[in-house]
Amino acid sequence: MKNIYTLIIALAFLLISHLAFGQSYISGYPTVTNITTGGCDLNVGATGGTFYNHYYVVIPTSSTPPTIYQVKAGTDGDDNPITQSGSFFSPPDNITTQSINGLTSNTSYTAYFVTTEYFTSIDIETDNPTQISFSTLADPPSVSIYDPLNDATNVTASQSLILTFDQNIQFGATGPRLYINNADN
Repeated sequence: MKNIYTLIIALAFLLISHLAFGQSYISGYPTVTNITTGGCDLNVGATGGTFYNHYYVVIPTSSTPPTIYQVKAGTDGDDNPITQSGSFFSPPDNITTQSINGLTSNTSYTAYFVTTEYFTSIDIETDNPTQISFSTLADPPSVSIYDPLNDATNVTASQSLILTFDQNIQFGATGPRLYINNADN
């Protein structure tokens, strides 16, 4: 009977060792894609285990980096709760995507990841969270002043059209051309 218990313990140790030391991220992951003015997609995949919990925190790059434990708790490096944090589940050898919203445009961020094997609770990371830096897109320019006013009447055909934008604009390779389309035609 003692030999059976020894065999069971040895098999359990081999299984846990395999899961603990054989797990890793799928090559090229995690990634941050589909970056917009206010959000992005976090893509994570792991291999070598059974199932995974992927924890994340997205904070401005200037913030104090979190530890593994702080990422799992959804806080930054100063233990402040972070809105853009959470976790999601994935099977092994599968890329899973989590969409993030509520980011500020034209801002540098860092996404911190900690991936844990579901059954053993063993982290892929051993010292620090995995991190990916990215920047959200700037808001596109918009017209702030129309002269003559939008929907103005009794405007002569020779009057200049002046558009004032809310930020500097950069013209494309064809130069400063403005095409006006008559909606009635």
